[in-house]
Amino acid sequence: QFLAALNNKHKDLSTSEIKFCVLVKSGMGSKDIASLMNVTPAAVEKTRYRLRKKLLLESEDSLDKYIFSF
Repeated sequence: QFLAALNNKHKDLSTSEIKFCVLVKSGMGSKDIASLMNVTPAAVEKTRYRLRKKLLLESEDSLDKYIFSF
């Protein structure tokens, strides 16, 4: 249900971006995501930044809250 809603609203997301959204939706923090994906926490923060831009979120909007709204 979450994936269907996300894909409906944002058809241009890549597979890795969708996977990242699923991890955020599951409540994982940046450090947990970094260890699971075998990347640095800084890389996770860059991914968050790029995803926020792609989803057209404002600087005061929370990526986590946006993802949880689905």
